[in-house]
Amino acid sequence: MTRNLTICLHAWRHAEYGDQEYSDASSGEHVDGWTVYVREETPQDPQQPFDIPEEADFATYEEAAAHARDLSARLGLNADDVHEY
Repeated sequence: MTRNLTICLHAWRHAEYGDQEYSDASSGEHVDGWTVYVREETPQDPQQPFDIPEEADFATYEEAAAHARDLSARLGLNADDVHEY
């Protein structure tokens, strides 16, 4: 069975209520950190279209991007499988 995996990298910021929320770094929004995660499609489950089997937070974009590249290589993926949001 082929696994449909994507490596995702996105910025986040601290929300007013103390949690983290998505931040759009490309439009100049404030960024407190970066998250890298593996997204595995689960088309057999209409209630949950994907799983996140691995996730990590980083202080800088450079650390996150390096981890995303390493993770991609470890999983046998290529650079096209790393998506920045």
